[in-house]
Amino acid sequence: MRVGIPGFQAARLREAREARGINSLVSLAELLGVSTSTVSRWESEESTPPPDMLAKLAEVLKLRPSYF
Repeated sequence: MRVGIPGFQAARLREAREARGINSLVSLAELLGVSTSTVSRWESEESTPPPDMLAKLAEVLKLRPSYF
């Protein structure tokens, strides 16, 4: 069972990261204060971010949480 946000769209995370000029998972992970493997799992749909991380993702990427 996946834990996190139901309906989270990993492709949108990748798209938003690249559109904001954050070209590596390492860079996004550092901005969020999580491991690179965590961001990798979100982008590969192995897991989804918990609600607090979704809010932080939205803040860092300057988007609404509902975008994801």
